[in-house]
Amino acid sequence: MSRKSIKQKILLPYCAITLTVTIVLGVISHQVLMTTVTDRQQENLTLMAHTTGDEIARLVTRRKEEIKALALSNATERYAHNYAFYSLSRLFAEKSHLFPLLSYVNDVGLEEERMVAGRISENYQDLSGSWIFKTAQDRPNETIVSAVTEGFYKEPVINFLFRHEDFFGEFAGIIRGSSPLSDLTAPARQAKVGELGFVMVLDERAQVLAYPDQNRILKPASGDDDESRKLLSAVVAHSTGFGRARILGVDGYVAYAPVPETNWSLLVTLPYDEFVEAPNELRTTIVTITLGALLALIATGLFLSRVFTAPLSNLVSVTEAIARGDFSKRARVSSSDEFQVLADAFNRMIDERQLAESTLRDAKEEAEEAKLVAEQAAQAKADFLAKMSHEIRTPMNGVVAMTDYLLKTGLEGQQLECAQMIKSSSDHLLRVVNDILDFSRLDSGKIQLNSGTFDLRGLVEHTAAFFSNEAAGKGVEIVSVIDGDSLQTLRGDGRRLKQVLYNLVGNAVKFTHSGEITIHAGVERRKENTELHVSVDDTGIGLREKDLNRIFDSFSQADSSSTREYGGTGLGLAICKQLIELMGGTIGVTSELGKGSLFYFRCPVSIESGETHVPVKASDLENLRVLVVEDSLTVQAALRDYMRSWGMQPMCVASCNRALNAVQNRELSSGPFDLVVVDRTLPGMDGVELARQICTRMGARKPRILLMLSDMLGAEPEDLHLLGVDATIRKPVSQRGLRDVLCNMMSRAPVPSGQTKLKSVPAPDLPKYEASVLVVEDNVMNQRVARRMLEMFGCEVDVAEDGQVAVEKFRESTFDLVLMDCHMPIMDGFESTRLIREHETTMDSAKRVPIVALTASVLSDGEDHCKAVGMDGFLSKPYDVKDLRRALEQWLGPDAEVSSAA
Repeated sequence: MSRKSIKQKILLPYCAITLTVTIVLGVISHQVLMTTVTDRQQENLTLMAHTTGDEIARLVTRRKEEIKALALSNATERYAHNYAFYSLSRLFAEKSHLFPLLSYVNDVGLEEERMVAGRISENYQDLSGSWIFKTAQDRPNETIVSAVTEGFYKEPVINFLFRHEDFFGEFAGIIRGSSPLSDLTAPARQAKVGELGFVMVLDERAQVLAYPDQNRILKPASGDDDESRKLLSAVVAHSTGFGRARILGVDGYVAYAPVPETNWSLLVTLPYDEFVEAPNELRTTIVTITLGALLALIATGLFLSRVFTAPLSNLVSVTEAIARGDFSKRARVSSSDEFQVLADAFNRMIDERQLAESTLRDAKEEAEEAKLVAEQAAQAKADFLAKMSHEIRTPMNGVVAMTDYLLKTGLEGQQLECAQMIKSSSDHLLRVVNDILDFSRLDSGKIQLNSGTFDLRGLVEHTAAFFSNEAAGKGVEIVSVIDGDSLQTLRGDGRRLKQVLYNLVGNAVKFTHSGEITIHAGVERRKENTELHVSVDDTGIGLREKDLNRIFDSFSQADSSSTREYGGTGLGLAICKQLIELMGGTIGVTSELGKGSLFYFRCPVSIESGETHVPVKASDLENLRVLVVEDSLTVQAALRDYMRSWGMQPMCVASCNRALNAVQNRELSSGPFDLVVVDRTLPGMDGVELARQICTRMGARKPRILLMLSDMLGAEPEDLHLLGVDATIRKPVSQRGLRDVLCNMMSRAPVPSGQTKLKSVPAPDLPKYEASVLVVEDNVMNQRVARRMLEMFGCEVDVAEDGQVAVEKFRESTFDLVLMDCHMPIMDGFESTRLIREHETTMDSAKRVPIVALTASVLSDGEDHCKAVGMDGFLSKPYDVKDLRRALEQWLGPDAEVSSAA
């Protein structure tokens, strides 16, 4: 049986009727709408143009009257005659809501009194050559309104000026008031013109003074076609009218009129799309016209519903069953049109849905299995990392322990120096491995906190002492400050707190090249709990604001480029964050680039009952008069607190000259000092010279002198004794250590100090190369290792700390071999090699100096990469004497290849 489509039976006649009715109604509605809207909207826009213009004119007129009243007031007259006894500030303050800037300009053009935003301002201006002064000077009894100018807050303003005359009618000055342009054009900006319409204000040069887009302010308005430009010319000519134009890209109907009391013009614009919309009063007409068509459509729909009802009802019932999850029903439609096709397709969709449900269940089960496998793999990775870190750490402990033992066997000279290098390097490697181990444990959730008692003062002072050698080598001072009421024995995981503090102080030492590092600790008692708060404040390089949010992320560093100056795994701060959060605390940082950083953390602790430390008392020190000579105010404060807690009478000065004056003046007045505590490093005269001068000037009456030494600047004890120093103490100074030294000094007990000189031993039997070698290496320890090993081969060694210095030294001197590190700050080894090769091409000599790459990164710095930039050889870190010997034989031996410069 042939099938007739629904389009043939119903839809085509229905669409034809609907289309005809819609076209007829559209034509009628459009004609009625356009005729009515054009007349009504023209009246509305024109009325709004005049109303808004009058509002702006009222604002301008009021300001003109106010500025005139100010100029003619008695207060202004009194001020002009005797300004030394009168002020216009009160009068100006009363008018500041109209004029944010008010000033009195004298007869020579200088501002004598000025108020900005209700406050007197001393930022006077010379207006003698300005248009403002000259115009107001020549036009008496008239308020001058200036063109729009840039205001004192970078906002366009209008200046109102009125000439002030004295009793005899002579020119005495000008009252000047500046009002923001936005205040005067507020009625234009606040006017409501339909949904998308707006009001625009133009001056006589067609510059925009008010417009919804603030970026257009004080820019010229323009028409987009000839008719629009003609209309714009009529607007600027202060005409009144109505028309359609396209100005500044907006196509609409425009009513325009001049703004009274000004040379401005005003345009009220309603976009064309909104202009042609029928207003509410036309809806009745349109509804009446369309009602008949709707009745016809409804009748047609009733007829069509008989055709659609039966098959649609069946399809709806099957759809509802499927929505409930019942896929057993099928659509049953017996017709020869599209409903039959739709029913068949619907039944096929049900079958495919059942198949998809089954496939989805299988996929879900597979995804769960894959997730379990991935979780097991992640756990296996974490376990492997923890086991490998532990396996590395175990032999490293042996290296560290045996190195410590070796250092205690009486080594001297180069052997002692080499052992110390091994100790420093192994300690650094052990810290890296420990960081990896802790991170893997934290990542797998295997770290548990162990609560126990610990001494806060001891924890802080031991940390400061541990890093004192490294800090002193850079000229940086470490100071520890513990709040006086925080001397209780605390309960918490002291070992983990020590780990966090070591990480923070170690970072501060790494990134600080001058100044000081302050460790501040204290305990804050609250009703609900007790919190330990610790901060580490340095004067180092600081951090950029964008790096603050990611500084505690794992493997994250502020500088990760190949030329970065500071090494590290990027795990230390991430471990600190996880440990502190595991303790229930918080950690954070504040920093400013180039001005240092402040790292801090807070965590809950408890005070051990019955365990309270009282301030240390020492009867030998009570009432002693002591002079502290220290240029660091932080160290001064710490020493002053210690000494006062022992009953001493400290006086602090920051320079040697003041110290000498204090010693001499004190002896003549209230009695001499019993003790002088002096820092070894002071500006100008150092501490040793100060001790010598005190000894020379005071003779037998000199006080006891205690010299504070950093670990890198100590002196021989016998030399210091001859200069008048009675004892020395190493910085950073701890409270207990200082007390013991002072008690020994005042009881005249000897205080041991001093150091052992290094002696040299002969180098092993190795081939000698009379060659000049340039070592380019940024790590100080690696520099010393390379220098020591090359000197064993008889080489003359010069060191460059980065690639830029290496290029400069290569241009100034002659070398037989260059050992080039690949990753360095300022300039890396690859760029340095390229510049050296370019320099060789400009030299007359045909000799090409061999450059051997030094790198520990075997993944990214392969031999091919090194050779591509002009390097001749490759030496992987770590290297030993044998590796270096083979490299020297290859490039400096009798069979060395000598190539010409390219």
